[in-house]
This record gives sequence, structure tokens and C-alpha cells, in this order.
Amino acid sequence: MFGKITMKLRDVKDISYNKSSLFHGAIMELLPYEYGKQLHLSQLRPYSIHLEKENDIWSLVVATMNEDAYSIIVEQTLSKLDKIYIKHDDEIVYIDEKIINAVPKKLITRAFYNSETSKVLEIRFITPTAFKSKGDYVFFPDLRLIYQSLMKKFDVSSDDGFLFDPDILDELCRGSKIISYNLRSIYFQLEGVKIPAFTGNIKIKITANQTISNLINMLFEYGKYSGVGIKSSLGMGAIKIIKGGINIE
Repeated sequence: MFGKITMKLRDVKDISYNKSSLFHGAIMELLPYEYGKQLHLSQLRPYSIHLEKENDIWSLVVATMNEDAYSIIVEQTLSKLDKIYIKHDDEIVYIDEKIINAVPKKLITRAFYNSETSKVLEIRFITPTAFKSKGDYVFFPDLRLIYQSLMKKFDVSSDDGFLFDPDILDELCRGSKIISYNLRSIYFQLEGVKIPAFTGNIKIKITANQTISNLINMLFEYGKYSGVGIKSSLGMGAIKIIKGGINIE
């Protein structure tokens, strides 16, 4: 089960993408102790959190990638909130509206086998995005790092085997390329550290066969929930599909 709750925030001031980590801390304190401990110990977490702004309204968006996360984080906890206490700022943030969507995982994976997906995708990175490679930050959209991140995150929600495979990753990279981009360099501030990152749009052309095209589209559809790159549980790497993907909602 993939789930997402969008909480529209009331009259928030002095807010930016960087405050996502503060909301993350507030949400973790609301979860049952044992489940929160389990999440803390997990290297790849089955949820993502980010702040986004649309029409001058800020929303806190929390997405989940398996049944337990959806049930505990969304249904049992966040769906019942009308406010969130941010301890760091000693501030109460009120929630005006909540929108909840849930999609069975099989609808995404079924599309891999049954769809004829687009050979051109346009992806928008709506919050600062970056990767780690050989100990360094990478703050431009490298397709190998994007696909690798999405495949590994997908495996977190997998109950029946793993998707990540170096040979498959090579095929995805050989069969696609970035043909245009409109990007902006930006920093994401986290606990006093400025992480170099980027936001903006890229357009990808897929030259491989339909199977590879379906897999790439499926991965980006999943990425709407998981985010891409580092720190997606703290506000980085949120994406939207402008063109392409799989119509399942």
C-alpha cells in the first residue's frame, strides 16, 4: 500500500523547505514508541516527508510505502491531527485541511506488465535534491544515481524479492538520457550543515524497449511517494511527474 496525506497549514510564517526536519521530529514523537524505535534503526525508511508551497499555501506532505507505515503513520496518527507542536520553535502549527490518498502497490506493479508508457518523461524536483557518491555530495541530476536511489527505495516496500540489480541499472542508463533541463542550485540546511542540492525540471527520453520504458515510468511513479536521493525523510528529494508516469490515482 502506498499512501499520502497532504496537510494544508494555516497562516504559517517564517517557513521554508528546511523546516521539514522539524516537522519530522514532531511526527516521530507522536508515533507509538516501539514503531518509532524501529524506524529510527532502519537504514531505508518506508516514508518520506516534505513541505511544499502552492498558491501561497504551505502544505506538509507525508507519504508511506508499505501497509504498516500507512496504517500507523497516516491512519492512526496524522489523520487525527488538527495541529502540530514544533518543539524547536515552541510553536503550534494548525492544520486547515487534510487530503488522504491510498494506492495498492499492485496497481503500480501491474502497470509494469500491462502498460505502454510514455517514452518521454518530464520530472520536477520540487524540494532540494542531492545524492551521495564516493563520499561526496552530487547536486545535479545523474540518471544512474536517480535510478539507483529509486530502485533501492522500492526494495524497502517489496515483500517478494528485490528490484535493484547492477545489470538492470546498466540497462536503464543505456536506454535513456536527459534531453533538456531547467535547474537551480540551492542549499538545504540541516542541523547547521548546508547540503548543496538542486531543484527544477528535467526531460528524459527513453530509447530502450517498452519493458525498460515501463520500468522507468514505474520507478518515477513510486518516486512520488518515496522521494529520490538523500534525506527524503527529512524534506529533500520530493518529485512530481509533469509528463509520463502511470495514471493510477
